[in-house]
Amino acid sequence: MPSTHPLRSWGNGREFRIPNSEFRIQGGGDGVRLAALDTLLVFTGDGCPHCRGLCEDFDRRGVRYREINLNREPEQFDRLRELSWEHRLPVVADHERVSIGFRGGSSTFADLGLE
Repeated sequence: MPSTHPLRSWGNGREFRIPNSEFRIQGGGDGVRLAALDTLLVFTGDGCPHCRGLCEDFDRRGVRYREINLNREPEQFDRLRELSWEHRLPVVADHERVSIGFRGGSSTFADLGLE
């Protein structure tokens, strides 16, 4: 009988991804813990040169990330607002910190027609 458990196993069978989440549960001899996936969230907008530069830099260096383009996914604004009050892009978030801009530059929401 197939499992209906909401967690999905991969790899060695001791890691489980939580659907629709950026987290996974790891289990082993030392118990169970919640760990962040190794994928960064990158919030971008159309026409933002700093966003384009950041994504190109990550691609060139082989950094894993998930791009969230706010022009194409406006429903993600609430998620971004949970992470930062700034109205600037790009925004990079991992499991413990948020950074805004790329190499000292950023674009305002107004510059990108997002306000």
